[in-house]
Amino acid sequence: MTSILDHLFDLIRLEDLISWGWLGCIGLLLAGWGSCAGILVVTSYLHKHKWSVAYTRKILHLALFLVAMMVLLLGGRPALFLWGTGASVVLVAILLNPKRGPAFWSFVRVNDTPYEILHTVVPYLATVIGGVITVTCFGEHASVAGLLVAGLGDAVGEPVGTALGRHRYRVWSLTAQPVTRSWEGSAAVLLVSWIVIGVFLLASGVPNAWIWAFGIAVASAVAEGISPHGTDNALLQVIPSSIVAELVHAYPMVTLQVL
Repeated sequence: MTSILDHLFDLIRLEDLISWGWLGCIGLLLAGWGSCAGILVVTSYLHKHKWSVAYTRKILHLALFLVAMMVLLLGGRPALFLWGTGASVVLVAILLNPKRGPAFWSFVRVNDTPYEILHTVVPYLATVIGGVITVTCFGEHASVAGLLVAGLGDAVGEPVGTALGRHRYRVWSLTAQPVTRSWEGSAAVLLVSWIVIGVFLLASGVPNAWIWAFGIAVASAVAEGISPHGTDNALLQVIPSSIVAELVHAYPMVTLQVL
């Protein structure tokens, strides 16, 4: 328990928060709130103009992961903690609002009813848990691998499955509702993950970068395919980040290039 608490305090790094002062901390909270609200304005507009939730929810997903990655790289873990808290306030407020408008339905699947809240909260918690594990256990730069796979790789799975998915397979769900994914969507996750991780490792000077990237992409695609409905965001961060962290130890000459 002490070790877990130490990791959590290390995530927050109170000394950094104190050095920023109240204005700096409030600014990051507002940045999280504003960026999330701004993205939701866009996805709400698209949803009102008949865009499928399969696309609007992944636009939100992709944008939040990319912004989170930039915040982590520029401000470190404390900045990510504050930014994420601000963004979470927006999402929680929308979920608690009994008036379910376009913002709500732009990231909540109609097919998940009547368990739509559960199937929205679970991915959120999976994302947070995966993020906490990666940044505390594998470091900020290795965590970028997880953010790339979970943010970009996973973002294409549902839209591709919606547009092109013809071959479906059942996945386990936390409820009695039948849930399926498509082989086409999972293949898209593998391909995009391979590309983004390959570029990341190649720029970092990892030997046999594309081979390692393919292995990471396959492991990530398998994890995405077998994860219970809504829980894949945790493993899609932990698996790539843990492998990249091991590569850094195996190849001391490697310097992860993320900007």
